[in-house]
Amino acid sequence: MLRLEIENLQAHEVLGALNDMKDEIKSLKTMLESQQRNQPRSNEPENMTPKEAGAFLRIAYTTVWKWHKTGKIVAYRIGGRLYYKRSELQAVLTNSKTL
Repeated sequence: MLRLEIENLQAHEVLGALNDMKDEIKSLKTMLESQQRNQPRSNEPENMTPKEAGAFLRIAYTTVWKWHKTGKIVAYRIGGRLYYKRSELQAVLTNSKTL
């Protein structure tokens, strides 16, 4: 935790300390954003359409289809439509070294 005491400091020292605080805040913000991207939100559905899966994996819809056909990801049929489980897609992201 960065603490700033400004008594008996000159202006340039205060500005330097404030810049250090600004950098620390940016670093914390980046870290939090990274953690939030890696965790599913509670209101997001577990089952995703191929297009949603592509957006989640940040790949094209056609790549989702190819990965399904090669067995890299598993699809489930519900009412004649394909769905992918978010937890399984997350596992592909964390276990795969080459995406």
